Amino acid sequence: MTDKIKKESPYVSNYWVTLDNANKVHRVTGHESFDNLTICQAVRKDLSSRLEEKYNIDFEYFEESYSDFKIYSGYHFNSSGDAFAIQCNESYSDGDVALQIFIRSKVLSDAVFEYYDSGL
Repeated sequence: MTDKIKKESPYVSNYWVTLDNANKVHRVTGHESFDNLTICQAVRKDLSSRLEEKYNIDFEYFEESYSDFKIYSGYHFNSSGDAFAIQCNESYSDGDVALQIFIRSKVLSDAVFEYYDSGL
């Protein structure tokens, strides 16, 4: 997917698209690795404020711990329930830190939350 992007973001260098069996797009993600959480958080905060101003939206900040990683995230939900997020993910096992920027459909969001809530 990355080679199909015509105007690249200065914030991310890799992109993914999540499709269902009918080729409907449910998620578009940009990803970038960082040396540490402090740098990632600074970029996340800067990008969040720029997008809030540009699109007249508010990101709600929260942190969530999972079995393998922790996220530090700003989320915005549109009127359809789709999620727009900018987050730093910190891996417990190797300390890797990555910035993710994504828009995700309500259908996929519901499935993701159901998976993590199941305890798998």
